[in-house]
Amino acid sequence: MVITVSIYDNREEPAYRGNSWELEYSNNPHILKWWSPAHDELLARQMNEEQWHWYWGITDKILAITPPETVEAWKAEDPLCRRWAWYNILMNFAGARADKLGLTEAIRKPEWKICPLCNHPFVEDSLPGPLTERLGFDNLDFCAPCLSTRCLQGTGSDDLSREETLDYLRELANAL
Repeated sequence: MVITVSIYDNREEPAYRGNSWELEYSNNPHILKWWSPAHDELLARQMNEEQWHWYWGITDKILAITPPETVEAWKAEDPLCRRWAWYNILMNFAGARADKLGLTEAIRKPEWKICPLCNHPFVEDSLPGPLTERLGFDNLDFCAPCLSTRCLQGTGSDDLSREETLDYLRELANAL
């Protein structure tokens, strides 16, 4: 059994717990009052762009296309917003609505790959959001442990001279 210290150490399991939405969340009359076809189109676009991480940024995207006064009126009116965080209510609504409309079926199944750096198998959804955002969902060719130890914070050298840095960049450009 592999013990995972952080989501950046994982290769074999999704970085985040998958969400299964309760369909009853999609029946919220206080949200349905202002929800529009443009919001449904947004859900579909977000799934196409963000795949299995689509729901993490959906609240901000919904807010971007919804008048602020509409959101404020909903938050004041919906009794759920007095019990739970409004942004979670909105995310759960969006997830349940996407399931209800069958939009989540468009999310592709994460593939198993072999990391070219360490030769270990990994599943694409084991990469955390910050890595998938940087690489794009069509470029998940390296496992999270290799990316985090070779490319993220704490890697590299602050001691290279200007010439050494330029040499490194030339070598990197040739390799790419």
